[in-house]
Amino acid sequence: MRIFFAVAIGLAALSTTAGATEPALAVKYPYNAAQAKAKASGCPLVVMIGAKWCPACRQMEGELGAIEWSTAGVAFGVLDYDSQPEFCQSMMVDQQALPQVIIWRHFVGVTPRAAILAAAGVVPKEKPKP
Repeated sequence: MRIFFAVAIGLAALSTTAGATEPALAVKYPYNAAQAKAKASGCPLVVMIGAKWCPACRQMEGELGAIEWSTAGVAFGVLDYDSQPEFCQSMMVDQQALPQVIIWRHFVGVTPRAAILAAAGVVPKEKPKP
């Protein structure tokens, strides 16, 4: 009985991760296309950072996927945390919390979070050292 249970858990884990390289919205709404649209038109940019393995991300994908972004007057893009971790972390408020939605009212380009905080006079909390 224990062996069957362990095999079933292993197969379930494989079936949810095998072949799933990016969240579905990341394919439908690629970040690069949204960034280009925001730069060209000056419209706000909305970016969701998520991961395929994250249950909250999948739930948020369902909510955000129901919006007709092409007529909303904003550029919408999705980043997969697992495929671009360094780039995602440069934009994330909390490096360990997923999903995150970031909104730029006037998009002019990507500025690292540290530079934005420094310009605002905010000193970020230091990460705990292991």
